[in-house]
Amino acid sequence: MSANTIARIQQDLMAGRHASAVKKARLEAKKRPGDPNLQNIAGICLSMAGDHAAAVAYFARAARAMPENDDYIYNLILARISSGQLDKAEAALAALSEARRDSTRFTYLSALACMQNQRPKQAVALADRVLAAAPAMIDALNVRATALSDLNRTEDALAAFEAIHALEPRNVMALENCGERLNELGRGAEAATRFRALLEIVPGHAFALTRLAELEPSERLADLLDRIDTAQAVRKLAVAERAQLWMARGTALDRLGQAGQAMECFGKAHDLDARHRPPQRSAMARDVKQIARLAAQALPEGMPEVDPRPIFVIGLPRSGTSLVELILTTADGVEGCGELAAARRNFGIFFGPEGDRPLPEALSGFARGYRADLPGLGERTRAFVDKMPDNFRIAGVLTAAFPNARIINVERDPRDVAVSLWKQRFPADTMGYACRMSGIAEQANMYRRLVDIWAPVCGDRMLTLRYEDLVTDPERETRRLAAHCGLDWSEAMLHPEQSEATVRTASLNQVRRRIHARSVGGWRQHEALLRDFIAGLDPGLWPLDPA
Repeated sequence: MSANTIARIQQDLMAGRHASAVKKARLEAKKRPGDPNLQNIAGICLSMAGDHAAAVAYFARAARAMPENDDYIYNLILARISSGQLDKAEAALAALSEARRDSTRFTYLSALACMQNQRPKQAVALADRVLAAAPAMIDALNVRATALSDLNRTEDALAAFEAIHALEPRNVMALENCGERLNELGRGAEAATRFRALLEIVPGHAFALTRLAELEPSERLADLLDRIDTAQAVRKLAVAERAQLWMARGTALDRLGQAGQAMECFGKAHDLDARHRPPQRSAMARDVKQIARLAAQALPEGMPEVDPRPIFVIGLPRSGTSLVELILTTADGVEGCGELAAARRNFGIFFGPEGDRPLPEALSGFARGYRADLPGLGERTRAFVDKMPDNFRIAGVLTAAFPNARIINVERDPRDVAVSLWKQRFPADTMGYACRMSGIAEQANMYRRLVDIWAPVCGDRMLTLRYEDLVTDPERETRRLAAHCGLDWSEAMLHPEQSEATVRTASLNQVRRRIHARSVGGWRQHEALLRDFIAGLDPGLWPLDPA
């Protein structure tokens, strides 16, 4: 390939013309498949265009041709990580010579792979090694900060993102994360300041506009809607950005009391997302069958009781699980850990489709793996709260693995849950069902089926707490909650909004308010919207009160 062709590709990349660069590079790579430099350039073009999976093949050809070239190997492993091929990436890293594997750049890749593979403790340790050699390496600082956030070490994560911001004041990622961490810590005014600063750099930043729609005082929302209009007028927007902007508009209108228009905006956001993230109905059905088979077996008994003991809060998203976690963390010696991925990850390892271990071995491995994945807990911690709602899938496994565990199953009128879900955008693939009312109904049915399956296994270690009862008679219900968890009740449980605990879910701004019952029965304003949802609910599982 001529120097002029390379120069034209580089010009396209610098100008953001990724499609043009990819077209040129692919054509040249096809002409000369044995040229490793050319294959590498094609891979770079595809990666910059966001197609990391397609880039893997080109980087692989370059690496096979010149296995001694660190750049080609690095690019290949990075593309595998970026495209979700984490096992292959980690296998490639393990196969490197010790000298190469321990070099700064490949140690960084190991840290990145650990973070993406939900092993944040290891990610922090590896990132620290990188930063000891290269203190100003932004990518390593970002991995460390993100992993700290995943460990619920929000103050430390904020400090790490602040360090990136100090090095690069116009770093958009750092500003966004500083704002989000401040918001999680309940420092809403400071968070809003960061998001406003972010809009000075990127005026149409969709996430910043969404957060400000939640945080700005009502008198500023009209101006914010004008900003959202301007952002939506940009022609070439990614689907995710367009969906996020509709969500921002809906949130602002909802706060201004224009519920009908708000719901239309939320619907447009979900329609955009649903085209690219269809609900995984087959996966849902498979989950129910797998869990039913497991629950039909006698789970081993006699696992050791280990302190601090876990309190698992389960339920549908937006059912009140965050509120319950915040109430629990007001008790002395109880630490909130947010939504931990540890149970889901270790269940997949030890009880997954490929798991063929005997049940005692699987349960023991699950318990050890879960404990190893926990964030660092304080010395005075006697209990911790794992508020991962979809742990309802494995509730019986949790009580078998941890005999001193308690489970709080939070139930709420599913119609109010559906409306609350509709007002949020969940980019995670596991939440793809929330893009359609019919998908939310399927998830609600699965939740109820699995809770009914596990309830006899969990016995009196599972307490079902109705959200409606909690917000209408908080003293009675918080006393029940405290007694079930073996905690001393106090007046502080009636004022979770005063807790300094971190909240890292879609409820982070709602739970900072006093306990109230204003949202109970709110679904009645949106009966037309809920038609498909109600039709999809199994009446045998959900005997609903009439409107």
